[in-house]
Amino acid sequence: MAERLPALSIKPIQTRYNNYRFRSRLEARWAYFFDLLKLNWVYEPEGFVLPGGAHYLPDFLVVSPQGIKQWYEIKPEHITSDEKFDLFEKALADEYSRACEVDEVNQKPFHAALLSGDPLEWYERQTSRLGTGGVCPRCGALHNEFDYGDPHVTLDGVDVGCWPCDMTTPCGGDNDPEPGVFAPTRPHKGFLIVTRTDWVKTRNTILKAAGKARSARFEHGESPAA
Repeated sequence: MAERLPALSIKPIQTRYNNYRFRSRLEARWAYFFDLLKLNWVYEPEGFVLPGGAHYLPDFLVVSPQGIKQWYEIKPEHITSDEKFDLFEKALADEYSRACEVDEVNQKPFHAALLSGDPLEWYERQTSRLGTGGVCPRCGALHNEFDYGDPHVTLDGVDVGCWPCDMTTPCGGDNDPEPGVFAPTRPHKGFLIVTRTDWVKTRNTILKAAGKARSARFEHGESPAA
């Protein structure tokens, strides 16, 4: 009988960037991507005890200029779901609902998404599926699926349905434009309107940053040389 060889245990190489030690180079690429987009991020800021007792540590917290907390879990391209992340997202939703019952006006909404692959893989997949890419021009949230349906072109521009932005913008249809992370937007009854020109500019900004993040090399210390 042939000798049975031990199973290989292949682990990602830890990578240092921006004074953090990331568990994988994939996570470091996402951190670099967030930096290129001038998003305010923190790596593994805190852990949580989920309903049922399991412990969970999200990879990234990004806080938008509007104060919206955006939680991201990073996975390789072939992994598109995670049980703990799903429990975490549901716990956030339940906590938000309970808080709104007490004081709905002063509650900040949240956003959570599992990001599969490197930034360019993720963005190209979103662009292919949605025809638009999954980034909110106002708060900068990265969406696998927009909350109110896919963005679509209208006579006024491009309609983008981002739930956190909907919860932090005025109701009605005659609102003034306001600055966003990537482009000025105008709130309008449950969605945002961005001009077609600014939507294209946003897509190009994201695509350029995602390409740089993929090509970055971290062998020379904390500066990811392209």
